[in-house]
Amino acid sequence: RTAAFESAARGASIVPLTAGSTLAIAGFQIEVLAPEPGAPGDQVGAAYLALRIKSPDGRTFCDFSDLDLDAQTVAARRLDGPCTYLLLPTGGRSQLSPDLARAAVTPTTQLIASRAAGRLAKGFLLNVLRTDQEGTITLAM
Repeated sequence: RTAAFESAARGASIVPLTAGSTLAIAGFQIEVLAPEPGAPGDQVGAAYLALRIKSPDGRTFCDFSDLDLDAQTVAARRLDGPCTYLLLPTGGRSQLSPDLARAAVTPTTQLIASRAAGRLAKGFLLNVLRTDQEGTITLAM
């Protein structure tokens, strides 16, 4: 947010992103998977931002923010392929919606979760990368 506010102070425009939007930045394609237009912004987990970032070589990073299970199911329909790296919603405290798991996760998908969330939900593999804060894990993209 700080970066956005500083950029806006220097004249940048801030535009809302909604599901279905795509952006191209520095060779990366950013696909907005959520929120749906008109999603209730006052309901926790319903209108958060979810992104799939695709690198020029085809690897992808997916961030489903803290979408609730219903919003994850809706966002899963927008995926046009699995995720190479997936940042787990709610820090991995709960399982993904079944539709999102089917659409986004393959046997080679690297799952990532925050340590601040505490214990991972039952069923996540032991090879989940854990991070203390943003920027502590580097991913090959």
